[in-house]
Amino acid sequence: MQVSVEAIQELVGRQLGRRGVRADDHLVSDLGVESIDILNLVRTTEEKFQVSITDDEISCLQTVRDLHAIVLRKL
Repeated sequence: MQVSVEAIQELVGRQLGRRGVRADDHLVSDLGVESIDILNLVRTTEEKFQVSITDDEISCLQTVRDLHAIVLRKL
């Protein structure tokens, strides 16, 4: 299964209720994500793509592109 960065952008946008999410958007400074939002986003991503994201990976998660890279490594 190949997941595009656009699919991750769409998932993040839906989860946060935002349009125009870009791959290089920083989750906190650009999108205003708080820690609970990150956990919800990770849970949704895990369920959608059937992957498991570790706490270490979550702690390194800064951009939408980072989330995409994590998903690609897991598939």
